Amino acid sequence: IAAGRHDEAVERVGAAFDGEPLHEGLAARLILALAGSGGQAAALALFAEVRDRLAGELGIEPGAELHDAHLRVLRGQVPPATDARPPVPAESVPVSLPPPVRRRVVPRQLPAPIRHFVGRTQEMAQLDALADEAVRGKRVVIAAVDGPGGIGKTTLVTQWAHGAVDRFPDGQLFVNLRGYSPGGAPVTTGEAVRCLLDALGVPQPRIPTDLDAQIGLFRSLLAEMRVLVVLDNARDADQVRPLIPGSGTALVAVTSRRRLTSLVALDDAHPLPLGLLGVAEARELIRRRLGAARTQARPGSVDDLVDRCAGLPLALSIVSAHASRRSTPDRTAGGLAALSGNDASTDVRTVFSWSYQGLDDGSARLFRLLGLHPGADIATAAAASLLGEPVQTARAHLAELVNTNLVEESAPERFTVHDLLRSYAAELVSTVDSDADRLAARSRMFDHYLHSTHAANTLIMEPHLEPITLEGPPPDVVVQRPADRAAATAWLAVERPVLMSILDEAAATGFDRHAWRIAWSMITYLNRRGLFADQLRAQTTALAAADRAADRAGRAQALRALGGAQTHLGHHHEARANLSASLREFAALGDHNGQTSAQFGLGFLGTLQGDHRAAIRHSLEALELCRTTGQLAGQASALNSIGWHHAHFGEYDEAAEYCAAALEIHRETGNAIGEAHTLDSLGVVHHGGGDHDTALAYFRSALLLFEDVGDTYLTATVLDHIGDAEQALGRPKAAQASWRRSLELLDNAGHPDAEQVRAKLGAHSTVFLSTAN
Repeated sequence: IAAGRHDEAVERVGAAFDGEPLHEGLAARLILALAGSGGQAAALALFAEVRDRLAGELGIEPGAELHDAHLRVLRGQVPPATDARPPVPAESVPVSLPPPVRRRVVPRQLPAPIRHFVGRTQEMAQLDALADEAVRGKRVVIAAVDGPGGIGKTTLVTQWAHGAVDRFPDGQLFVNLRGYSPGGAPVTTGEAVRCLLDALGVPQPRIPTDLDAQIGLFRSLLAEMRVLVVLDNARDADQVRPLIPGSGTALVAVTSRRRLTSLVALDDAHPLPLGLLGVAEARELIRRRLGAARTQARPGSVDDLVDRCAGLPLALSIVSAHASRRSTPDRTAGGLAALSGNDASTDVRTVFSWSYQGLDDGSARLFRLLGLHPGADIATAAAASLLGEPVQTARAHLAELVNTNLVEESAPERFTVHDLLRSYAAELVSTVDSDADRLAARSRMFDHYLHSTHAANTLIMEPHLEPITLEGPPPDVVVQRPADRAAATAWLAVERPVLMSILDEAAATGFDRHAWRIAWSMITYLNRRGLFADQLRAQTTALAAADRAADRAGRAQALRALGGAQTHLGHHHEARANLSASLREFAALGDHNGQTSAQFGLGFLGTLQGDHRAAIRHSLEALELCRTTGQLAGQASALNSIGWHHAHFGEYDEAAEYCAAALEIHRETGNAIGEAHTLDSLGVVHHGGGDHDTALAYFRSALLLFEDVGDTYLTATVLDHIGDAEQALGRPKAAQASWRRSLELLDNAGHPDAEQVRAKLGAHSTVFLSTAN
């Protein structure tokens, strides 16, 4: 191969590979040799065949060497020995493959244990017994831990779980359901199950869009595993029930401020009510945090602290942290005689005030302003925007808040506030800060999320979409600008739950223009991830916000995106009404790009409904609009759509002309996604015309691109097409393998196209078996 003698390499390596069909080193060399001798299509086909074989027989993905060979073929980095070229030049398909991963991922999601944990011996023993019951009985056991906020439910479960890791070798899953988080909505079932599937290493293309299918996939994965599942801060039993495994060996530990009576009655959960710490345990906690010498020197002061904290672990931890910064424990309790109220909530508020009053002015102001933030956590840049200060200043104040236990750094540069402390901060900001200061802080906060989301979206959005124009951010707002497409996607993945809360908060507090533009900036990401339920919710909020603001451009954008979400969710009647309304709004505004996007939406709706003539009509309208504006990427997408629909009428020559023109433009403009759509369309054209070898080359090139962007439905569609071409070429075994992969993806997504693929498998399996016999 190094000498360029690829034909000889194919002969020699091919002979060895026939005897070692799972040898990745031989496969990698054979792929390079085939590509070097002019057989790029054969090389790509071999990679797909070996990948399927490794997955089917060993349950693994290709290793680094095989991936590297594949990538070299795709990038045209194998010097050819001849001038032969496949129908689709490999160098025109730039694909960046993710690093290989094994299918089985062992999640370790538990929060860190607490160094000063005390007491709870009875509850720890109960959890031990329930874990033994799950492991011995090889069944699912549920522990329902309930108690008031700050009582230490999460701490108890986390502390116990770290000592029980060996009992659950397949992993420990942890989800904060945010059932009682002030200022934010509880986590939905869909959000929770997606987090769990991500933790289990399920690739995005294999996560179904249908919620029931997601739950089914989650339970199927856990059926043969020994796992611990912690569902923290649950609102009620209904929030928890869909997330409980149906079989397997698992302990499910649920924590909630509410007694989950129905979970006990209907699901055989074991109740573990958690009470306040006893006096001895409370003293021990303070002793461990402050040291024996200090507490023994002032036992009366320690007792005062214990009394005032009412046995609440959160309050004891905070007051201990505060006291550790003083010379003696009783300095914290100097104002106790003036305090009134005997109930725990009053005393806890007082304890919080001790730590708050010890803060410098800047840190105290940041703590109050955190009461305005609706998300489960906050990044340093967002905190800086709340303050209107540089990132370095915000970072210093956050460090002070962490030191006083008022804030926790849950991940590098991300911070969380306990629900009780968030409520306390909200009380403070509503009384200490003026209306004008609160309004200004909210404005900076929403500006931060709007401009940061817009910056991320700019890096990932489709080339034919026209971005909305924003006014420049104020100088006291910190904007996070991801460096590249991968960083933008990662930022959006982390911030998505926060952004959904921010969107709702903006709409609820009069920042309607921020609301609809934040929703617009999330469209591409939510569509790519298949989060159509989130899209529906976001765009419904955006439409109402745009209407309140009398913002016609915002209304048009929200109608278009809302119609797109409804199309994917099968709400076709509502989708047509909203897409048509958006088209009228864009036309009234003279917005040609908006009209183009609405026409594409109506065309896609026609495609799903099987109305190809209507789809062609809408695509022709989009084409004319794009020619008017000189929008090349949009022209290419319209040309491809027209060609694809002509192929469905058997008009292959006309279809090939449209698609060839589209492919040329997509390659000139570097639009890889558009290129993938067009390669698939050309495959359909050539397959319909009887040239199955050429069709297969097109399909395989399209498959690589769709897999790279994680589009589940289109990956399944191309696999179905590959199966058709393989069958037509007399290769039933290869056809069956492609159809099975396609069916798996469609079944996981709960897509109706699965029945068509299932029918093909059934119809051809008998023929295949009889031929084999």
